[in-house]
Amino acid sequence: MCASLYNKVKRQREGIKAECKKLRCFASEEEQWLLQRLKEEERETLRSLKANVAQLSRQSSSLRTLISEIEEKSWQTPAELLKDVKRTLDRSKDVELQEAKAVSTELKTPCSIPGMVEMLRKFRGTSQHMAGHWQQQERC
Repeated sequence: MCASLYNKVKRQREGIKAECKKLRCFASEEEQWLLQRLKEEERETLRSLKANVAQLSRQSSSLRTLISEIEEKSWQTPAELLKDVKRTLDRSKDVELQEAKAVSTELKTPCSIPGMVEMLRKFRGTSQHMAGHWQQQERC
């Protein structure tokens, strides 16, 4: 009787260890996958932000150049200023001001694995049920 119980407990222990090993493997793979998704999301968001910064820098530079030209022309005589007005207006139209695209910094990659907690609770409930089952058999 004791040898039979010993063998049952040994098999059960090995089964629990094997199932837990599978869970750890799954959790590790899921972690790697989620971290890779998060890294890609970060890379894409940074790329969009850098593109916006570059666009805004180009616009800022164009505006600074135009402002400098207008400041220089402000020292001209009225007759000279009138001659350059058309050229200045044409240049100001060339400066295309575009609104920067909104870039969300909200992360889409979840921080938790859907269903993992429920799966672990179910596993724990099953293992507790089996422990109760073994305790009842020991009493018999």
